[in-house]
Amino acid sequence: MSSCPVFTWATRTPTRLPSSGKAASLWSPARRRIVEQAYGQWLAFLDRNGALDPSCTPGERATETRLSELVTEMRDRVDPVSAAMMLGALIRMLSAIAPERDWGPLARVYNHLRQTAAPSRDKLSRLVRASDLFTLGLRLMDSCEKGADRAGYVPIRYRDGLIIALLIACPVRIKNLANLVIGQHLVFDGDAYRLKLTAAETKTGRPYVAAVPPELTPYIEGWLRVHRVQLIAVSKGQVANVGVTSGSTAPVGRCGARRSGSRSNRAPKKPSGRRSGRTCSGTAP
Repeated sequence: MSSCPVFTWATRTPTRLPSSGKAASLWSPARRRIVEQAYGQWLAFLDRNGALDPSCTPGERATETRLSELVTEMRDRVDPVSAAMMLGALIRMLSAIAPERDWGPLARVYNHLRQTAAPSRDKLSRLVRASDLFTLGLRLMDSCEKGADRAGYVPIRYRDGLIIALLIACPVRIKNLANLVIGQHLVFDGDAYRLKLTAAETKTGRPYVAAVPPELTPYIEGWLRVHRVQLIAVSKGQVANVGVTSGSTAPVGRCGARRSGSRSNRAPKKPSGRRSGRTCSGTAP
């Protein structure tokens, strides 16, 4: 479904949403993109149907009939989950730019779509038990030296196992994983590690604190003292997405060859495999 570009963001001024009370100016970049796309699709829909009257206010354009037609069109074009998501984003935009309007009826339509939408893909059949994945992570680290046939094989296999086990024990988003710092986010209390994220660092806007299982402590230490050093040597100082760092502000998701202030803080690409961490471990903060 095509959308019209939105060139200005009037909602970047502190406009209060009637439902959540959150200022539209505080929306995250990701949320802003979703809302902008949804509103662009709404404008494109109006334009295709000759209803994009520049003399009307955004609230006046959003009649019950037009919104009902939009919902019908979206359900014909995209899967139910996507249709519900885009309608929810449109409600956010309309609530921000026309807060005086009662968007309750449209919100009820959105809630109905969201509750009745059936996923287009069957994720249930691909679910893997978290305990199996945790065991896999440990096994990869324990057997990292078996079958080594090239430089970097051992530390990379160890790193992959540590990431799998850590994500199962403390599910976080890829961006958070890539930017974890020993001593700041991954803190050792003398017995075991704890994972700590501030409210500003999580998508939900709430602090996240989780205890890393004590059985992972020797594996983390093994990474820091042995395998990370080996991988840095193999990479010859080039930045790579290789794992945790310590004693610096470099992110956990990298080898630490570059320090703070470098351009090495981009999150790694999301895994291309079908079995993502969220499918196995639930929603991360």
